[in-house]
Amino acid sequence: MEDGLQAQLSQTTALLQGTSTQLQDAKTKLADAQAKIAQMQPLVEKALKLPVTTRLFPAPFGPGYDLRIQNHSLQILELGITITPSVGDSRSVRRVLDPRKVVAVTKLGPGDQVEIAAQGYDPVKVTVPSGQ
Repeated sequence: MEDGLQAQLSQTTALLQGTSTQLQDAKTKLADAQAKIAQMQPLVEKALKLPVTTRLFPAPFGPGYDLRIQNHSLQILELGITITPSVGDSRSVRRVLDPRKVVAVTKLGPGDQVEIAAQGYDPVKVTVPSGQ
């Protein structure tokens, strides 16, 4: 009977060592995967950045500002632009922006907030200065 217990103990010990080895292998693979994810994170963040620049100009005629949006990608961007004025209701417009081209959003007032969105990208937010 003692031999049977000894054999069972040996089997359990071997099984435990095998499980411990598998656990260590899994920990190593997890650490490798986490390192690869950390290396890719800047690429993911860059990929989500909407490839546009924005620039505010004083309106050429009358008060307010014009916002120019330039597409820096080689792809057509379908933009959803939401203007939230400091007073009044929001308005939304859609613009198709060809590669390397510029589109303008006009008649912006002081304190207006503009959000520019495109599918697959993080939105860009611009706030018009309160004073001209």
